[in-house]
Amino acid sequence: MRFIPDNFPKELDELRVIFVAACPTGFVVQDESSGEDTEICFVALAGYTGGRGIYLFSVNENFEVIGDWFFDDIEEAMLAEQNYSGITKDDWKKIE
Repeated sequence: MRFIPDNFPKELDELRVIFVAACPTGFVVQDESSGEDTEICFVALAGYTGGRGIYLFSVNENFEVIGDWFFDDIEEAMLAEQNYSGITKDDWKKIE
């Protein structure tokens, strides 16, 4: 089981991180930029301050964004991630 480290970034790709969750061990996806398989350690929900919509980021162990998807709201993004990786609403940690 993974834990969310205290030093998880408050910003990813210049967007403010709102929630983060640890992914199940061994969760592998294809890196959108390199095309290589990489293990995803975390998923994060991030957005622009005062902006509309939310980004769901797949994040590796080095806190690098491997993939991103845009959603209209947080609930929609959380549901999409639950359906994809099994992360539930209770697994998300709010980033202050």
